Amino acid sequence: MRVSSTSLSLVLTAVLTACSSDGTAEGPKAETPDDPNRLLALPKAGYQIEIVGAEIPSGVDTEYCEVGEFPGTPGQAYYVNRIEVGKAPFSHHVFVNAAAPGSEAEAKANEIGVGNRVECVSAGTTFGEGVTTVAGAAKDHVDLRFPEGVGQVYYGGQKIITDYHYFNTSDDAVHANVATNFHLVDKERVKKLARGYSVMHVGFTIPPLGKGTATAQCLFNHDVLVGGIQRHTHRLGTDYTVWSVDRDENLTELWKSEDWQEDIEFTFDEPVLVRAGEGYRYQCNFENPENRAITFGTKATDEMCNLFAGWWVVNEDDEVGPQSCVLFQTDTDGVARGVAGAAIGAPVSG
Repeated sequence: MRVSSTSLSLVLTAVLTACSSDGTAEGPKAETPDDPNRLLALPKAGYQIEIVGAEIPSGVDTEYCEVGEFPGTPGQAYYVNRIEVGKAPFSHHVFVNAAAPGSEAEAKANEIGVGNRVECVSAGTTFGEGVTTVAGAAKDHVDLRFPEGVGQVYYGGQKIITDYHYFNTSDDAVHANVATNFHLVDKERVKKLARGYSVMHVGFTIPPLGKGTATAQCLFNHDVLVGGIQRHTHRLGTDYTVWSVDRDENLTELWKSEDWQEDIEFTFDEPVLVRAGEGYRYQCNFENPENRAITFGTKATDEMCNLFAGWWVVNEDDEVGPQSCVLFQTDTDGVARGVAGAAIGAPVSG
């Protein structure tokens, strides 16, 4: 693991006074890397955590969780309003996760050790309670900027777990690499913590040489504000549609994507209030050219039908738990339904 920092004194002051044309404060801008081996330029005010990585042989489809660490002393708080993730070629996807101090996940991360990695299917299933998703990336570079007043907080010595899935389709071995930039701001600029909503539909099958459809719905159990939504399917995914769902299950179409690699995220013009008992329904359509049935799985040659979103509380003092579902069962109308925290919609990390 490589941790690099930039000065946080005069630079941070300059960042806090910079404004865009509409009067909102901007996060620091990355500069052109002076190190050709660096995936991302260092943030002007913040830290970069880069994994040690692994050599991925030709033809290998594998996933690792590697332990990193936020710099500084325990209890020292860092407030973040922008996160960048960069990943090297042949990466299928990346999830950057934080282990809560004092949690089961932190104990497991300490046992494995900083700079070490284990095979995994997700940080949550491998490290246990206390894993929170920081950011995800399906593209080579993701730049996540939170609205003013919204962000995340991390602590000196806090463990950062990078979950990286690689499928090396080249003829040569490649080195897996991921870098994450944490752009820092003053404490006063982070009044609400950003969190993740995820829905995983795991009970579908795509027939050989045919088409398939998977439809899922997950309702929130608390009033929240949502900033945007993101699709996740693999290579067989064709069109993908998302609707908002009210308490009477009335649907309003929000977004339709027809590209599983490039058109994967939709950001609302303004954060949207979603009340308890409301949520999202989405549908994944697939075309299977192979002479075998394909189901949900963690390999790049399997398939997924997931929906992700970023959310935060409505009021600063709201107590809100995880808002996510894993869905196994499908109702007679073909929709897999769940409520965050309920048995059929068991919450996942985030």
